Formats: sequence, C-alpha cells, structure tokens
Amino acid sequence: MSHSLLAQNTALRDLLTEHANRLALSEQIETKAITAALEAGTMVLLGNPAHEGLEPILIGQPAAVKVNANIGTSPLCNCPDTEERKLRTALDAGADTVMDLSIAGDLDAIRTGMLKKCPKPLGTVPLYAVGQRILDADRDIATLRPDDLFDEIAKQAEQGVDFITVHCGLSRRGAELAVKDNRALGIVSRGGSMLAKWMLENDRENPLLENFDRLLDICRPYNVTLSLGDGLRPGAGVDAGDAAQWEEVINLGRLARHALERGVQCMIEGPGHVPLHQVRTQIQGIKRLTHNAPLYVLGPLCCDSALATTILPEPLAALLASKPVWIFSATLPRLNTLRFRRKRTFVLASWLPAWPPMWARSLSAAQLRYNAKPT
Repeated sequence: MSHSLLAQNTALRDLLTEHANRLALSEQIETKAITAALEAGTMVLLGNPAHEGLEPILIGQPAAVKVNANIGTSPLCNCPDTEERKLRTALDAGADTVMDLSIAGDLDAIRTGMLKKCPKPLGTVPLYAVGQRILDADRDIATLRPDDLFDEIAKQAEQGVDFITVHCGLSRRGAELAVKDNRALGIVSRGGSMLAKWMLENDRENPLLENFDRLLDICRPYNVTLSLGDGLRPGAGVDAGDAAQWEEVINLGRLARHALERGVQCMIEGPGHVPLHQVRTQIQGIKRLTHNAPLYVLGPLCCDSALATTILPEPLAALLASKPVWIFSATLPRLNTLRFRRKRTFVLASWLPAWPPMWARSLSAAQLRYNAKPT
C-alpha cells in the first residue's frame, strides 16, 4: 500500500482538487508547493466533506498564519443563541477557524447548529461530550468506556466536524510524572486531567494512544484532522519544560508521523504557560520533535495571573518566538464576564504577532490579508 497521504486519503485528495486554485491564489503559493507540504506533514488542509458550505483553509508552513477562536457553553451560561452570537462575533473579527468547547446543554444540537452557520472549519473536543454524559449521570470519569469515546468521535466526524482535539500523547507514564513530580499546578488541561484520572484509577494505558490506529480509521474517510492535544502542558511558568511535558511532546511527534503514513493529517498543540525567556527554546524544541508539523499555539502565556487581561502578554510572547507556522488561539469562550466587544478584541489582538514573521518571509499574502482585516 502506498504511504502517500493523498493516495490514502481520498476525501483530502478530492478537497484539494476542488479548491487548489483558490487556495493557491489566496495563499500566494504554487499548487505543487501545497501538495508537497501536505505530503510532508508541515501543512494541513482543514475540511470535512460532510460540512456543508465549508471554505477549506490551509494551516502550517508555508501558508500564512491563521487565528482560531474558542467558544462554547458552560454550566453557568448555556444558551444556544448566545453561542450563535459568539460565532458571528468571532467570524466578523476575522477568525479563520472556530472551536466549540461546549460542556453544558444539548451538545449535539449546539454543534450541528454551529456547523450549519459556520463557513469556516469547526473543531471540537469529543472527550467533553462523553465526559458531560458521565457527569450528568452522576458517575465518576474513571467509569468511562473507551468504546463510548470512539463512538462519539465517529458521530462527530459524520456530523461534519473538521478537526478534533484528542490527547493521544498523554501516556500513563506521563500522567504519573505530572502527578508525582511536584508540579506547582499539576494537570491543567481539562481533557488531560480526565484521561489521567481514568488511567491512574484503572491502572490502564490511554485508550487513544493504545488504539491510535482505530482513531485513524475513523477520521480518514472524513478527512478529520487530528489536533494532538497537549494534555500535560504547563499551567504555571515554573512547570514549563519538565519531564511530563516533554514526554508527551515526544509521543506526539511519533504519533503525527505514524498518522501521516496512514493518511491522516495532524496538528500539534502547545505549549501553555512559559516564562518569556524560555519561549523560543520551547517552540523550537516542539517543532523539532514533531517533525515541523503545524503548531496550534496555546499561549505561549508568560503571565500566570490576571485572567482575561493576558490579551497583551500572550501575543507578545508569541511574537518573541517568531515561528511563522502557527495557528494562534484567541481564547474567548466560557468567560461569561466578557462582553461581545471584548471577545472581538481577543480575536483581533491574536493577529498582532502574526504579521511580522509573515512579512519577514516576504509573504505577499500577508499584505493582502492585512489589508482585508477588520479594525
């Protein structure tokens, strides 16, 4: 069997054939360069054929930097109309992709509603839906059945979700390192903490890691891109660069390479809270260990305090690293105190560190995108 990505992933191949000329024009990249980058795994084309009305986009090198916006319900604010307004606000502000991180309400209805109204790629964290059902039944997350998680992933792929965060690189060893290695803030990732508890209480390995090929077989027919989650990202600057974080990063690099050989695209998430003087080495280390796969940046956050006022330090830390292959994340979902105008500001501010590295690479698309951005 051919190990070519496009030969194995017919959904991706058809998507590229249909949109290649538009993508080449918007990114100012030759079509052959797009194909080469996809095959090398340094760029991904987001797009599930089941997502009607979608405008697929390219993420990674040598495409322009993209911005993602996180939205979603919480137990304190569970209103589908509010989520629709958040979605419109994010798209109007120029977000390239959106993630639905809802953890309360009718998640299927919320997700399918967003898919109908979102012309940009939509991502989710399937573990959240499974976890919500467990909590609603007054059960412990340790009772999670792996089959339920894989069934949820399959359902969301069929619904049209374009990319999913899955914490496949979080091993039992990594969980033990994070819990027992005197971290100041332990495991701060919601999905990571859920899986770590499941593994440690059941004395078993992560089902997403142990059954990674099953995950690939579910995602390939729909060209669902895996956003390999950083379940052990540091939640405090003092924890940055510890053994738990790098153990997971090494696993993510291995998994991303295997997925590419099996016809599934991957992005890498990270790195979380990182002191300013460590940002460059963190990014360079992650990129090297994950074979230059697209990096979906969470942070780098160089400030551990002042929630909802980190809008400035985060872009500045990202700019310091000057890695031009990121998709930045504008974090504006479940902070219910934030007004819609403030949410719009989060998205706009995330563009701040994107332009300098693109201009430095002489990307003509950068100037075109800058001229078209709202203010």
